[in-house]
Amino acid sequence: MAVLRLDPRRPQKTLDFGRDGIICSIGLLGDITSLSSYHPVYGIVTANPFEQFPGDKFWDSTFVRGYRQKFLGCFEEMGSGFGLRVSGDVTDLSVGLVDGKCPRINYRVGAFEVESSFTVVDGEIVNTLTVTNGRGRTEGVDIHFGGKLSINRASYGQLTEAGPIPMPPCLNQLRTRNGSLTIHNPNLPATFACSLYVDGHQVHLNVPRRQSSEPICFSAPRHLVVEPRSRRQITTICRLGSADLKFNFPHILDERYVLPATPIPTFPFDGENKIEKFVVQRTLDYIVSCCCIPIEDGAVCILTDHIALPLGWHRDN
Repeated sequence: MAVLRLDPRRPQKTLDFGRDGIICSIGLLGDITSLSSYHPVYGIVTANPFEQFPGDKFWDSTFVRGYRQKFLGCFEEMGSGFGLRVSGDVTDLSVGLVDGKCPRINYRVGAFEVESSFTVVDGEIVNTLTVTNGRGRTEGVDIHFGGKLSINRASYGQLTEAGPIPMPPCLNQLRTRNGSLTIHNPNLPATFACSLYVDGHQVHLNVPRRQSSEPICFSAPRHLVVEPRSRRQITTICRLGSADLKFNFPHILDERYVLPATPIPTFPFDGENKIEKFVVQRTLDYIVSCCCIPIEDGAVCILTDHIALPLGWHRDN
């Protein structure tokens, strides 16, 4: 397993990864700014921490460019997406890609060394946050889990001579089910679901039911006590898909989630820190991991970018 450290002095953008049509973009603290998945009716559905693209603005290039900035705005404002992070002042931030593909983020908060790693397992985004207490006494740490979320159709469902397919109205319905959190948009229909684990054991979530046409805020903070010179892990598993998405998350994480993930078999990364080779390898990996969407047996749709926004998007990956 090779880890490529990204240069923090260079201009940065979201970290994009995926597999088999499940695509995720995260910020520097591991907060998810975009999660997308194939939908059999509407093409691509997304989970974002901001409102759905309005259906009457496809031809307004000034508005479109402003809307595209929301993705970079979430990236530049660390912690503005949704997901897992340690509360407190962050120091010694370092970002890398495992095998040139899966993000791994390291930082310090007070007495704790923090590692946030991501992978894709069976159509699910798995984020494991490991906190290590380097001191000789027991310490407590607050974990932020939550954020703001809206379940939308991607801005473009189809490019046709007649123009884009009309956008369904957005409605976000927040619920908890079998100890997991769900946000359902019945107008697609599509559902986001996530489950939380501490040291491999599921934590039952319980948030008030509500619905809104705007993004919904949710929060389920946790406080962990960590013994001296030891570590603890907190994990989230996220799913996004059509309304028939299954909600039965495991009660205890099995080896698929707790062992190092098998490298995603796309373009091979040999770990050599040569910028020319990395650019080629990363571009091919982005195409295979984030832009190839399986739509049925033996058929794959190749997108120009994984965000599916008007005027293009991540074509510089």
